Amino acid sequence: MKKKPKNSSDLQPAYMGDILDDIFGGSFRTPGVKASEDILIVKTITPALAFEELESIRRSPTSFILFYTDAKEHKVLESLHFILEVEEFAALPLDFRIDREQEIIENYLTIGVLNEINIPDNQRKNVNEKIGTKCEDIFTEVQKYITHMLIRNVDSTWNYKKVPPPKKDLKGKNIKKAIDKLTEEERLQDLIYYFLDRRITPLMYKARTSVSTLQRKVRTSAPIGYAVFKIKHITEVTIEKSPSGFTLYIEAKCLYKNPAGFIRDKKSQVRSSPKKGIKEFKWEEELKFEVKDKESQVVEFLLMEKKFLSDSIISSFTLDLVELIDKPEQDIYSEVKISLDDGYGELLLDFHYQPNKDELLRIQKEKEKREQLNRTTATEYDFLIS
Repeated sequence: MKKKPKNSSDLQPAYMGDILDDIFGGSFRTPGVKASEDILIVKTITPALAFEELESIRRSPTSFILFYTDAKEHKVLESLHFILEVEEFAALPLDFRIDREQEIIENYLTIGVLNEINIPDNQRKNVNEKIGTKCEDIFTEVQKYITHMLIRNVDSTWNYKKVPPPKKDLKGKNIKKAIDKLTEEERLQDLIYYFLDRRITPLMYKARTSVSTLQRKVRTSAPIGYAVFKIKHITEVTIEKSPSGFTLYIEAKCLYKNPAGFIRDKKSQVRSSPKKGIKEFKWEEELKFEVKDKESQVVEFLLMEKKFLSDSIISSFTLDLVELIDKPEQDIYSEVKISLDDGYGELLLDFHYQPNKDELLRIQKEKEKREQLNRTTATEYDFLIS
């Protein structure tokens, strides 16, 4: 019977590699015993030190080009690509991240895919629980872990460590030329360019353009009507929060939203008068807004408690006008009920939308144009089948 080895010196190279692969997470193909021994004898690499090392590499495009080549030779390029993807992901507006997060998961965190990176089960579970929740830090812990593992895998065979810092580093067009030589894939070229030189990627440009387009639309569009919210009362307020009674008021403002985020209309902010009460707060007050684009326009309400030094937010909610204005060619009246947070009861509002004359005329012309087009199409169809 073959004896089991008693110490590490008796271990065969493959067995030592398997052990170190387990230690380092299993996704990094440890490049042999010598590399593993190099890792074991150097200063312990903590996650913080790994982050500092990668930032140091990032500050020198020349070093990064060498580092990228090393990662490719040592077959850990998928880990570096994941880090690049998450860097762009973190810079995107929140609503733009939903599609990207799914693509990142499918390309790197799905078991069995070509570019799979191996991560602990608890981190994989944490990511899966946050899918679709617009969570800003969905990949943060995974990125820290992968950065740590990637830098721990560095040893004396990595060339970027052997080259002294350049006296004059790459800049501008020279960075782009060097990146183009690393990979022919345009998506990766864009990610690397952003990582090194903060040149925004096409997806980031699309997000910014989307915001700019919405800003121009809001700034140049004439009002199509008016939205009026009439505050009625707040019921069932939890009086234990302030047995002697307290003073509340409502602040409201318009926002415009699209997948890139929100635009605030500073001129639209209105505020109700303060009301004092214990069980029920009654108003007969109107908050009026111009409606410029019902598809993107949102009204944000803040329920405020008036205090001696600084007022505090009790509850907040938003109402999308597109959900309230279902027939833009008509006057609309409806009642809105909102359940407030933390047991502050229910807020009742009356909503009234009134389109202006120009908007009614535009809607009527569009309707006539559609009807004329339908009649023309029907006539042509009758002629063809006759």
